[in-house]
Amino acid sequence: MQKNQIKFIKQVHKKKNFSDAIKFISEKFPDNTFLIFENIKLTFKEFNSLINKTCNYFENQNIKEKDVISICLKNSIESVIIYFSCIRYGAICSPIPYGVSEDSLKHFLQLSKSKFVFSNQKISNKNFNNIILNDYNEFLKK
Repeated sequence: MQKNQIKFIKQVHKKKNFSDAIKFISEKFPDNTFLIFENIKLTFKEFNSLINKTCNYFENQNIKEKDVISICLKNSIESVIIYFSCIRYGAICSPIPYGVSEDSLKHFLQLSKSKFVFSNQKISNKNFNNIILNDYNEFLKK
């Protein structure tokens, strides 16, 4: 390894968490690929921008630091974005297996005390103790 590479790696390791490391790398190498999933490719800059957009969305929804945010999505880029947005925002991420029954989903939500749920499952009851159900794909289109 070259000295510049070693220096850069040490700079990345000094960051508080992985989300801060993403922010740092996106400033240094904005056009490098961060993630490829199926036919979708995101650069560090695009990924960091989506994290920031999602954090702003959390703020607009009055989600506070340490609030629980559940994710009940199929494996997707959106799941990764929401997960890292929770880290950056200071919220607690509670993943729920996609495809669980409605009763199991209600049980997960009651146990986790989620304030917000990202889901693309159809759920008959749209509100569980002030939990807002949202199709994240619709949010990304805005």
